[in-house]
Amino acid sequence: MKLHRVFSIFAAGVIGQTSAASSITSDSSFPGWKPCPAYTFPGEGEYEAECVTYDAPLCYPGICETPANVNSTIKVFVKRLRAKGGNVDDAPNVWMIPEIECSEVEHSMVTLHKSLEGAVNVYTMDLRGNGRGTLLDCASGQSTTSVSQSESPDYLTDIPACAQILQDQYGDLASFSITSAATDISYFIHKHTNGASTIVYGVSGGTMQVQRLMQLDPPSVNGYVLDGAMAYAVSPAKKTYWSDYDADFASVGDAFMKLCAQDRDCASHFKATSLSATLHRLLQNFDSNPNSTCASLVSNSSEFGPAVVLQTTLGSLLLNSSTRSLIPPLVHRLNRCDYNDVNVLKVFFATNNEQASLPNKAEAYVSGFYCFVEMFSEMWKTPSPTYDDLFTRARTLSMTDDMTSWYVSYYCLYSNERSPACDEMGFDKYEANPLTYRRDKFWGKTATVSSHASVLQLHGRLDPKNPYKHGESFFKALDTSNKELIAFDYAPMVTIETTPFGDDGKNCGMELLLSFVRSNADLKRVDKSCVGEMPAFNMKVAPELVSTYFGTEDVYDGVPARAEHNGRVKPAF
Repeated sequence: MKLHRVFSIFAAGVIGQTSAASSITSDSSFPGWKPCPAYTFPGEGEYEAECVTYDAPLCYPGICETPANVNSTIKVFVKRLRAKGGNVDDAPNVWMIPEIECSEVEHSMVTLHKSLEGAVNVYTMDLRGNGRGTLLDCASGQSTTSVSQSESPDYLTDIPACAQILQDQYGDLASFSITSAATDISYFIHKHTNGASTIVYGVSGGTMQVQRLMQLDPPSVNGYVLDGAMAYAVSPAKKTYWSDYDADFASVGDAFMKLCAQDRDCASHFKATSLSATLHRLLQNFDSNPNSTCASLVSNSSEFGPAVVLQTTLGSLLLNSSTRSLIPPLVHRLNRCDYNDVNVLKVFFATNNEQASLPNKAEAYVSGFYCFVEMFSEMWKTPSPTYDDLFTRARTLSMTDDMTSWYVSYYCLYSNERSPACDEMGFDKYEANPLTYRRDKFWGKTATVSSHASVLQLHGRLDPKNPYKHGESFFKALDTSNKELIAFDYAPMVTIETTPFGDDGKNCGMELLLSFVRSNADLKRVDKSCVGEMPAFNMKVAPELVSTYFGTEDVYDGVPARAEHNGRVKPAF
């Protein structure tokens, strides 16, 4: 995340006069729209779209200053599904802001466009520094996506060299801040769309761009939708911090495990000891006896040890409403750890590792540098917590898909910070600008929404990456009365895709977004009937998942077809 502002092209937060805007980018510099696939990756469907890669200022006024001998523009990629029937010049507009790059929201864009019968223009943008625009990267050859302290032995020497390269290439990295990215969106809406009413939707990390956009207050935006909002445009005491990520994640895991008591089948397997208590005892035993049968099976020679591997395995399962149902039987079998369990668990970990190793096609469009620069500039507590403090906290957690302690060394290198936490790392300080930027005037300020706009917040209470408590904190702090928060008790992240109801495959989150668009952001006219039709919670594991992950038909007690039915091994404890 990034910061720095004082926009001379804005007056009281509203886009200023056209003459001021024109001093940044003129119409003659805009290359024009060209046909392109709606989907980035082949095989995901066919739908007509238009794309443009245009020159945006490296530095907007008030955010940073372009150094001499540095290219004053960068490339930014935008995609749109244009309104049908020749209405592109007067149809309403909807923007869908991803966390990083367009492919994250393309399926939802098409769903929305089809459902509205092409009555709107739908836009998205690769955030500057990513995607098909200018990639924030360093040519010094270091690894940037690895976060484990032991996976990248050269990063100690590469980061200082990279800092100098990026300073020479861009100057102040505030040019890649959240404020800069939000200004791209605001300016594009003002200069390169039709001026009609505009609704902006953001999901997960993309909600930070939307919150910053609220502070910029583009006049044609009359509605904001935040799906899984982070507490970003709030006071520092109420903010979401990445340095608390694993603890926040685990709090949602704990809430999920409590629901076991409400599910008859799950509760029947944890009568004497709750699911949560069983898991914590299991983790403690893995720590004290890492060579036991099931501990060894879990760790599979990983340098992190069986407890950490189990925590992160469970965390990855929690992300999805289907795979999270595997958590209780997995804990149950690891705790029992008899002969048949070992055979089932071998199937599980082989399958899970295979799934985890599948290539992520979108990684080619994501800058690891951008992610770290944003994280450390915007969402890390300063001065940094120590590695030991975060590691000690992590040992008490039930589950997470990432360990915050792994990032302390990276934070210290990127920030060049002098603090007890960083001093104990023993890194030499470097002369170049740090790979972070200063927090600007927006940081730590509560978002205020102008009277002409409304805000709809959607949030899953079982979203581990963006815990509901942070979304609620943002909602309460948001300075407007024209707002509404709709929570789904059992949904994970991205509610427009993860809130199925009824028999027709529709998602309630998407239905709410569609109604918000149809009502032109009038909250009183939004049809919320689907919320009352959401199904009851259950932890039943889908038969295909039982077969795929456990190699049996009975998730708690079944035996793999190829396993022998005699003999026992000594339990792990």
